[in-house]
Amino acid sequence: MSDKKAMELWDDEDGFVITADGQVVTDDQEILEIQRMQEISDDEHEIAQKAAERLLELGRYITPARVFAASAIILLLLGSIFATWYWVIPRDSVDLDSKYFQRGGGHVVLVEVNNLGTRAIRDVTVTVLFEDSEGFTLAESTWHKGEMPAHSSYSGDDLELLVRGHTVWAEYNIVLSLSWQDGAGRAHSETFTHTVGEWVSEEFTDHAGRNWILF
Repeated sequence: MSDKKAMELWDDEDGFVITADGQVVTDDQEILEIQRMQEISDDEHEIAQKAAERLLELGRYITPARVFAASAIILLLLGSIFATWYWVIPRDSVDLDSKYFQRGGGHVVLVEVNNLGTRAIRDVTVTVLFEDSEGFTLAESTWHKGEMPAHSSYSGDDLELLVRGHTVWAEYNIVLSLSWQDGAGRAHSETFTHTVGEWVSEEFTDHAGRNWILF
């Protein structure tokens, strides 16, 4: 019966119906069902027409200039939210970025301290240890700074560790120790250990502190 759904119907004076494909239907129940399915199809067609008209009407208001303006506003809002989080909301946020390289019979460790918080940190100390797989210290470096302003970073010779005379065909540990005082004078310390030696170069980022409310 479903193949008759979208077909036209002709009512004959003798009480039967002829479908669009030329079939004659005389059963009253079947005629009623075909008519009912045809009515549903007409309703769906009317709904589709109304939806199409609304889309066309909406299309007249949606222009490339308006889409661009809306996108620009959204980007400005997101930028404002990020700027508020990055520059305004009080927080203590310290990261350590470190890089390891193998260099012709030696090893190089480079470290950078990042104060991503909105307040200065003080009494900042970073200690870099290069240990063998048994925990024996092969080289050591210490860096200290009295104060780091908000949104600042530091890297330099004091945070570079060069280790000579040890094979590159073994595993080693880089131990990074960081201590500092936040804007409220509270002391913090973190230690991170990374195993290196399998690759010629490696990079690490350690999140040392995340305090959102400072008093």
